[in-house]
Amino acid sequence: MEGRFPVWRDLIGAVFVDAGIVRQKTNPTLPRQRAAITPGVGVRYHSPVGPIRADIGLNPGSTESLPVVTENTVNGQTTLVTLQQHRTYSPTKGGGILNRIVLHLSIGEAF
Repeated sequence: MEGRFPVWRDLIGAVFVDAGIVRQKTNPTLPRQRAAITPGVGVRYHSPVGPIRADIGLNPGSTESLPVVTENTVNGQTTLVTLQQHRTYSPTKGGGILNRIVLHLSIGEAF
């Protein structure tokens, strides 16, 4: 969802919320689905070639303990193997809020 508002001449401001769900059915030992909601702000400039966009989103990810998955190939057959160990995933580790900010630049509409 995106809300746009005029800023100055051909410059348009925007606030947005993106949402998504990732699902898997391949490995029953892994989570079946994950969801995320990402808020952000941006600007659009209406150029002769189309809108030029600059967006900044905030990654809401938190620290998780996730299983380690690898491939095992035997006689040309490849299977996924879930190891007993887990690894910690932390998108903000070592950088605080700066590791949570995502910059996206593009030409054209997002949808």
